[in-house]
Amino acid sequence: MAKQPYHHATKSGNQGDVVKHVALLAALDVVLAAWPGGFFRYADTFAGDAQHVLGEGGAWQEGVGRLADEPQLEANPHTALYKRWYLPRPLVRGGAYPGSGLVAADVARPVLLAR
Repeated sequence: MAKQPYHHATKSGNQGDVVKHVALLAALDVVLAAWPGGFFRYADTFAGDAQHVLGEGGAWQEGVGRLADEPQLEANPHTALYKRWYLPRPLVRGGAYPGSGLVAADVARPVLLAR
């Protein structure tokens, strides 16, 4: 049986995205806090589009779909920021979820604008 290709359209917001995006947010926050200024470049060889529409039957239901009202996300500053930026309302079919590139841009924007 041939392996099915990965499609961001159906996998966006899955459990892996949640872990990856919180880790990316935390890593960039730490790196940018020590950044001396000048040029900053970010490259992601596996990033998809900046946003993905959450479709019916998508893997998001087992990922971000379970987190929107999770109070434990407030216990860590990075998970709390992730919740505030990307889960401000219950996620429903047809909503948008960010890709890694947008997460990176959102973390970097305030630092870059302040310099």
